[in-house]
Order: sequence, then structure tokens, then C-alpha cells
Amino acid sequence: MKNKFFNLTSLIFLFSCSQEPGIVFPVTGSCYTRGVVAELRLSVPGSLVVLDSLLIVLDPISPDYALKAYDKFSGDYLFSGAKVGNGPLEVITPLNIYENQGVHLFDLGKQKIVRYKINPGKTGFITISEHHLPSAAFFSKAVLLDEDQFIVFPEEGQTVVSLKDLANKRDIAIVKNPLRKVDDEIMRDQLAGSVKLDDSGNYLVFAAFNTPYVSLYEYKDGAYEMIFDAFISQPDFICSSGVFKWNEENVVGIMDLAVGNGRIFLLHSNLKRGMAKGRSIEAIPKIMYEFDYSGNPVKLYHLDMRILRLAMDADGGLYGIGMDEQEADFKVVQLMI
Repeated sequence: MKNKFFNLTSLIFLFSCSQEPGIVFPVTGSCYTRGVVAELRLSVPGSLVVLDSLLIVLDPISPDYALKAYDKFSGDYLFSGAKVGNGPLEVITPLNIYENQGVHLFDLGKQKIVRYKINPGKTGFITISEHHLPSAAFFSKAVLLDEDQFIVFPEEGQTVVSLKDLANKRDIAIVKNPLRKVDDEIMRDQLAGSVKLDDSGNYLVFAAFNTPYVSLYEYKDGAYEMIFDAFISQPDFICSSGVFKWNEENVVGIMDLAVGNGRIFLLHSNLKRGMAKGRSIEAIPKIMYEFDYSGNPVKLYHLDMRILRLAMDADGGLYGIGMDEQEADFKVVQLMI
């Protein structure tokens, strides 16, 4: 990716006091899963990335190594990487990973993105580079577009910040939130949503955590331009005197997404807030939506197990981290769509 500037003003979405109708999916069906990694042995599974023949899983609270690699076909554990610690090239708070010509890891505590690749023998991770964010704000999420351009979200949730030519100039362009008056918790939850690139780097998807909102952007003429944005179902909020408030009884939003090969898959949650905050098993979705790149709804899937992380391989194969309710542990599965 070269000379790409992300127009963040298009990412800031406007609400109105009138609720939009939900999207009707033309097909509804079941999605069965095939076990790949029988047991992850993680108490809190993080992001999932499929890289060639490997499944890379983030362990955000590991005391030793944050990344675990498994064979995509046999499910065998292979190796670990991203050493946890305060030393050079180490991480202390690995928040999420994503694929972009390798594996990128965002370290919340050290406010940096670390780029890794797999060594030629596929026996370990090699650190390519580190990209430190400036100290002007504390960022809760960051995505590296190329060598020196980022999308970042400040912790307070009231502004979205675009960093251009960060490595050389440390320039910060702040785009103010155009919403009139919004409950602070709303913006924090929205900006805590998922942002992922497809494997070409030409398409970017944003999905909010606390609203059923999704948008797709395509790289055109030197900028990412919005192709579509939509509310998947009726937002669960009320509007009073121009101030938006969530219905505190419900959580409505996207837990994770996968994008590639012209398709977008979203894990949708519409559950009691107490379930999500209490990490109840019922908070893990069993509903998945599929869109194409034109914004057309394709299919609604009822999953045969609870899935909380999604990832797509280069061939369009869909994988997820699911919860085995009988064994009460996490495993990696292939979703047979």
C-alpha cells in the first residue's frame, strides 16, 4: 500500500432520532462447524488471524508469549512468539492482531504496533518493525495501513485521530466528532468496534461494538472512499433533547468480523447488557450475517456453536474461535458456509 490517506470523516457516522428499519436478508440458513484446534487452553482468547497454512491466536493475558501458532489442517500447536515484558521488542498489553502482509500486533500499554512475519521454516515469528504512536493522546485502538500511516482511536472516544507520515513527521490531524451531544459511553463502545482490512489492502470494514452498524471503504484515487454503510437491525437507543442514550437493558452490536473475497461476515449480538459485562456464555453470538461488497445482504446464518472471533484465509475459508459449552473451553473451528 503506497501513499494511502484514510478519510476519517467518512468513518464518523451520524445518528438521527428516527430509527432506521432493519435489513431483510433474502436467505436464512444454518452454519455447521468443523473442529480444527480441539483446545486452545486460553482463559481469554483474543484475535484470530489465518496466515497461509497457519492459525495465529492472540493470548492477551499470557505471562510469556502473546502469539500462538497452530497448523491450519491438523490443528497441532507449532510455536509461540511476541514475548511479554518491558524489554526491547517485547509487549506488555497485546490488545489485538490482524493480517496485513504478515501479522500486526497492537500493544495498548506501550502504544505501538509490532509487525511480524513467519520465518522460512515456519518454526517461529520474526519481528520486522515497531511503530510507536505519539504521546499526544492515549489510543485504545490502532491499525497500520502501511509503513507510516495509521488509523487510531483515542481512549476518551470524543475525537478520531488520523496519523499521516508518522514515522517521519509525527504529524497529527484531529477530526472532531460531528455528533451534537452523545453519551460518552456510546462513543467509547462504538470506537471499540472492529476495523479490518481485506488481504488485498484495498478494502476496509468498520463495525461498531455497541450498535448494529457496518461500513465498507475502498481505496480509490489516493483515498479510502465509503462504498456503503448500514444499520443491520433497528438500533436500540432513545433520543431525548438531542442527546442519545442507549437502552441500558440491551447490548446491540458486532462482536467481530471477517472480510475478503468480496464478502463480509459479521458476528451480531443483541443481548442483555448484564450478560456481556458479566462475560456470561450467553453473550457469545450464535448469529452471523453475510454482505457482499456492494452492501447487499446475502444470508443470515444460525451457528451451531457460540463464536466470538472470526478470520478468513486467502481462499475465502472462514475460521473462528468458538466456545464448547459442554467442555467449557475454547477451540478453533472452520465454519462450513
